[in-house]
This record gives sequence, C-alpha cells and structure tokens, in this order.
Amino acid sequence: MLGGHASDIYFFEQSLESCYRELSRRCDEYDAVICSSDIYAFSLLRRLQSSSGNPAGQPFIISCIASALTDKTTPTITAIEHDYRKYGAAVKKLINTFCKAPDYFSSVNINIPLRLQCADTTRHLPFTDRTPLIPDFFDAPFEYYDTVSPTRTNRAFYADKEVMEIQRFKRLLSLPDETDLKIVSLLRQNTAAKTICDMLFMSESGYNYRLKQIRQRCGFRDTRELKELIAKYMLHPPVLG
Repeated sequence: MLGGHASDIYFFEQSLESCYRELSRRCDEYDAVICSSDIYAFSLLRRLQSSSGNPAGQPFIISCIASALTDKTTPTITAIEHDYRKYGAAVKKLINTFCKAPDYFSSVNINIPLRLQCADTTRHLPFTDRTPLIPDFFDAPFEYYDTVSPTRTNRAFYADKEVMEIQRFKRLLSLPDETDLKIVSLLRQNTAAKTICDMLFMSESGYNYRLKQIRQRCGFRDTRELKELIAKYMLHPPVLG
C-alpha cells in the first residue's frame, strides 16, 4: 500500500535496471505501482514476469500514458488515455484568446478529461467513487529534488540501452498497417518467408518491400536485428484490432 512518503517514489538515476533493483527491495510492500510512462510500466511488467511465476502475487501496474506498449502487448497494461486532439484544441483556443487580449491574463487553467483504460494488469477492475485515492505526495519533503538535474536525468533516460530498445519495439507495435503487424507476429514464430507470403496472400517482392519498410520506419539495420528485438520483447503475438 502507498503510504504517501517520498520514499515510495522511485526515480530514474542510472538505468531502468538500477531503478527496478531499488523497487524490488520493497516490492512486497506494495499492492500497486503507478508508472510515469509506458516504458517504465512495460519494463516493470517484463521484470516481474521473469522473476515470479505467480501473476496473482504481482502488484497491479498502471501507466500514466496509454500507447501501443500498453494496448498491444500481453498482458495488456492499465493506462491513462490522453486525448491529444483536445490538448491541441485547448492550445489553439488559448492562443487565439491571448492574441485578442494579451494583457488580460495573469494565469491560465486548462482542464482536459482523462480516461482510465482498465486492462489485464489491474484485472480489469473499474475505477469507482469507492476506489481509495492516492495519497498527496506533495505534502512530503522532497529533498531529492535539490540533488537531481531534470536535464541530466532525461539525457540518461533516453541514452539507456533498454529504453532505446523498448522505444524501437514501441514503434514496431505502432505500425499503422495490420498486415505489417501480422508479419511481425509471424517473424516472432520464425516463420519462413515463403510461408508468410502464402499465409498473407502476397508476392515475395511485396513481402520484401513491406519488410524493408518496417526496418526503415523502426530503425533496424537488417532483418536479423529486427528478429532479435522481437524475440527479446514480444513474448506473445501483438493484440490486433
């Protein structure tokens, strides 16, 4: 259970691995973990799956960002869905209003409704009025912020090898064409190219073209590198549809 203490928040300092090591020392104390991004949530889920053979004993996992990592992986991850079109509309309205009366504003408050997508990692339990609220961490002393540079932390985060691999995997899951996702799923099973062509009713040249496009969009040098990442992160076929 969350106690509302600063010690219940785990920061990225060196790597996802070190962040997980810190959490794993006290993981038995928590019934749920809220992750600030889909990458954290996906990484945590993978590590908990590999370290424990009993999913029922694992804490609930919630991501503050919904994406292909939360929607198209198995188990699916409960996440907060952001309506970015409403963000854009609010910003456009704010700019237009500000241009008409630039001296009128002293502060701005924009409220955008969010939606919680309940999924496998919280057993699809709905959020209701009776759901306990998260303690207000901002009442706790945050001496840690005095020692952490957000710029340095961000650079370290995006330079982390696991983060870079998960980002590429996310781009793979985010492919807009379902046929491309089916190809990726069949590559996961080490299906031969001719068999893939037969199953998806395409020519060999059409398959090679699609495979080349997948590699280029997702930043893979060759098919071998693509297959290695799929084998490492895709434990189950992607959720289609």
